[in-house]
Amino acid sequence: MKNLLLLMMLFITTSSLFSQTTYTNYNANYSTFTNQNVELQGKGMLTITGTGNPLSGSNVNLTSEDAWIYFPNLRPSEVIANVLPNIKVYGAAATNGANIRVAIYLQGAMVMPHASNYQALTIYADDYLNGTSSSLSTSAHYLSANLGSMDNNIQSFRLKKGYMATFAENDNGTGASRVYIASEGDVVVNAMPSELSNNVSMIAVRPWNWVAKKSWRGGTEGTSGADRFGTTSRYDYNNDGWSTENVEYVPMRHNKWWNGYENFYNKYSSTHALHFNEPDNGVDDGYSDVSTAIYQWPEMMASGLRVGSPAVTDGGLGWLYDFMNQCEALDYRVDFIAWHFYRAFQSAEQMYNSLLEIHQATGRPIWITEFNNGCNWTYENWVPSIEENGARIQEWIDMLENAPFVERYMVWDGCNETLRMTNSANGDLYPAGANYLNKVSTMAYTDDYYTNDMGSSVVAGTVQLKNRGTGMILDSWGGAAGVDPVKQQLGSSDHINTQWELVPVNDAYGSIFFQIKNAGTGLVIDGWGHNVDGSDVFMQDGTSTHPNTHWRFESFNGNYYRIKNRGTGMYLDGGGATAIESTCKQYANTVHVNAQWELVSTAAGTSVPTTLEGTYKIENVATGMVLDGYGSTDNGSLVYQYANWTSSNNAKWDLIYDGANYKIQNAATTMVIDGYGLFDDGASVYQYANWTSSNNAKWQFIPVDATNGIYFIQNVGSGMKLDGFGRTALGDEAAQFANWTTSTNAQWKLVPALKSATLDKDESDDLSAFKLYPNPAYTEINIELPDGFETSNVTILNSSGQAVLSIPNCTGTIDVSSLQADIYIIKILTEKNTIVSKFVKK
Repeated sequence: MKNLLLLMMLFITTSSLFSQTTYTNYNANYSTFTNQNVELQGKGMLTITGTGNPLSGSNVNLTSEDAWIYFPNLRPSEVIANVLPNIKVYGAAATNGANIRVAIYLQGAMVMPHASNYQALTIYADDYLNGTSSSLSTSAHYLSANLGSMDNNIQSFRLKKGYMATFAENDNGTGASRVYIASEGDVVVNAMPSELSNNVSMIAVRPWNWVAKKSWRGGTEGTSGADRFGTTSRYDYNNDGWSTENVEYVPMRHNKWWNGYENFYNKYSSTHALHFNEPDNGVDDGYSDVSTAIYQWPEMMASGLRVGSPAVTDGGLGWLYDFMNQCEALDYRVDFIAWHFYRAFQSAEQMYNSLLEIHQATGRPIWITEFNNGCNWTYENWVPSIEENGARIQEWIDMLENAPFVERYMVWDGCNETLRMTNSANGDLYPAGANYLNKVSTMAYTDDYYTNDMGSSVVAGTVQLKNRGTGMILDSWGGAAGVDPVKQQLGSSDHINTQWELVPVNDAYGSIFFQIKNAGTGLVIDGWGHNVDGSDVFMQDGTSTHPNTHWRFESFNGNYYRIKNRGTGMYLDGGGATAIESTCKQYANTVHVNAQWELVSTAAGTSVPTTLEGTYKIENVATGMVLDGYGSTDNGSLVYQYANWTSSNNAKWDLIYDGANYKIQNAATTMVIDGYGLFDDGASVYQYANWTSSNNAKWQFIPVDATNGIYFIQNVGSGMKLDGFGRTALGDEAAQFANWTTSTNAQWKLVPALKSATLDKDESDDLSAFKLYPNPAYTEINIELPDGFETSNVTILNSSGQAVLSIPNCTGTIDVSSLQADIYIIKILTEKNTIVSKFVKK
């Protein structure tokens, strides 16, 4: 009987050991997960907070690439040494770097069942992840030869969470380029930015690490090393080091001579690179002028890394701004700003304001790659004690952790003895060092200057903002500026106060921010400077240019966006409220569904594509009359209507796109239609010279029946719609009506009018031999016309519509060396017609 009982107990124990529980899409938190035998499949994350080996006695089998395990209190080296023996991948033993990846995640580690050749990026030849596709592996550079048929043939992509991809126009990384980072979810770009659409010949794919803000200048090991202070990244003025399991290495080109750029190219365990240390410092061996840094910068872009500016001294902002201005002009990618700070006796607020000024001037996040409370060269008669310095360093790092535009900071441990983190004699920690060590740091990367996926798929337009968590939509409720908060309404509402126009902010930030402007009131959503979780969001005058009225749309899981305030770094949050008139809130860096928003096209639709560029007759749907410039060239002259039988150039209009809106320019007179800032129903529409850049001369085409070319034409300045007013008499002026009108008198049909626009079928062959090259151009462009065509006059207009060159009797070659880098419109007047095209000047 005793033996039978032992056998039964052994059978039960063995059965328990080998019975396996399968979890699908499992998300759970445990302190320890011991003596378990489980399979994790689907998409989910198991969070284990214990230390040591919190999987002791367990067998965890990962059978999906999206089933992850997070250890917030174990560093990657500890997971690899102690925990991986308890993990399997599709039944095979987990081996880091072979069939599993253990990544840095703040002070902990993220475990992903991804092999070393994991295909993190899939590129598509058509929009919305359609057409021919190719999947690319991590830790690789793909050049034009590697991309094959996908070279210059990419219009959309999906980048899996946990990876980074750099796209560039040219094999060497130059030309248009952009870095995408899938930090919080897959990045899905349904339409590539215009500068990269079908224009990519280099892609670099890398694994991403979720490193913390607190970083280190120096080595990894030792009493004054990154490991000692618990940092997850470091740099060392060189580029021949390597990342470790716990610390990501940031290579640096220290000066114009050293060390070689070739050291950057195979560092797939690194994601960032630094350039030139204190080039503005004449006594430093890194001294360099701006022109040298600019000349060498393409080598940085060729690495495919996320690249930081040269790190100037705290007095070298002139050098920095000159460098950044030249990079902007040359379309060179600079992803973040590096800066040094040794201003003694500065409060945290003073330091914050200095950093904010740089951030607002450059539009980039900041890395402070050296800082301390002064240094040898900043003191004369008084140096702070080790206690005073400890208090100041604590004050500063507390502020840096909460500054949304600061990505990383590195204290300098080499100044006066009392300013050091460690005792130079025995390595003991000073108070400043202890404070630095004990600081629990937050996520370094929160957003990126170039990664604004909303900008690549929705340029501007009228939308509803629908909350993912509650289904409620934002509603202005007709509120007043500076008084009323933004409220929420049922998702079924079609009232104009639930419709919002996304207006790009055109400044040094590169139009990655938007004002969210209410269609009903004209007021914009304002973060109000609040950075307290749960604070209300208010309405502000639509003319405000304050950063608190600027919002950024961060792609989240493909279909949703987080909406982040430029001024405060807070996210727009529905707060989980489902009651009508509940206020909309702001929250810190949250990923909650209540902070995720869907952009829903309203009846007004979204913005029209740039394919509308060209020359059209604009015909009223109700009356059949066409808009006519009447040959008037006087500023303020009326825009008239004429019967649609007219073939005069006065009745033909060029639609010129500026990236967000259109100018409507008369083909005969070059005058543009101007709303004149009028808000009265029935107010006449005027014409103005083409030098105007006023919003009153900018128009948005809102589809009514885009298939048949029918649109509302809405003024950007006033929000009024162009209206034929039902007039049918020849010479009647066109008018404007409030933006609530749906009358067919406010609906216009675009009818291609010239061969420079969308060609009629019987005309298309005539210009098939037209050529404009090279494009992009550097010093000159060449024009080739079909046989029988002779040019009489060529006009080149900049992106603002201003004529910058006029060439009578053009012979075919035009010197454009004097033009600034921009996108230009070229109008070629021949004896048969007018040809309109575009080219890029580099």
